Amino acid sequence: MARSLDLKAVIETFGENAAAALRQVMEEEAEAIVLDMKSRAPVKSGALRDSIRWKWNRNKTKITIIADAANNKGYKYGRIVEFSPKINKPFFYPAVDAHKEEYRSKLIEALRREARKAGK
Repeated sequence: MARSLDLKAVIETFGENAAAALRQVMEEEAEAIVLDMKSRAPVKSGALRDSIRWKWNRNKTKITIIADAANNKGYKYGRIVEFSPKINKPFFYPAVDAHKEEYRSKLIEALRREARKAGK
């Protein structure tokens, strides 16, 4: 099951200021998650840690967090580090899980604040 935040509906209901407030929270929380992932990532060369970043989609409605370090043959190995029973050094999903509730509560708080301002 997937959940998503429809910023178009937020704009229609509460105005552009509400969407801007949510985007700011999304950016701040994405940065916190990235920093946590970097602190959890195993460091051999540092390439995996340095490849962790976030980016917006084209419409600024969704943030994607990326860990796409590649070896000298171009093979991206972040998934192997995350899921391999031999390596057993998950860094990506533990960081996401650690921030999930705070991310959600900050989005709700920002939306409620903007809804009160808009009188909705």
